[in-house]
Amino acid sequence: MRAIRPITTIYREDTRSVPATPPDSPANGQSATLRAGVDIGGTFTDLIVYDTASGAFVVGKTLTTPDDPSRAIETGLAETLAKAERPITDVGQIIHGTTLVTNAL
Repeated sequence: MRAIRPITTIYREDTRSVPATPPDSPANGQSATLRAGVDIGGTFTDLIVYDTASGAFVVGKTLTTPDDPSRAIETGLAETLAKAERPITDVGQIIHGTTLVTNAL
């Protein structure tokens, strides 16, 4: 089992299984090198921002807002990008999943 690393550190990982860089970002006219993954859970929303160019990533966590899950995504993404010192315009793709409905059953 891997040890949990501090969320403020950027890491370099093996990128062989990562698909090609996402399409160009219309916001900045350059290749968008960041991908964001979001898992919206019943208590916490977990995020990862991955740089396809360097292989570095930053993870973040924020409280879930069940009445409007998008608020937790916005807050968590802004905080995680701030840790990475990258603007939102560098994000070319966001993928999310949730267990909110499953937890309600």
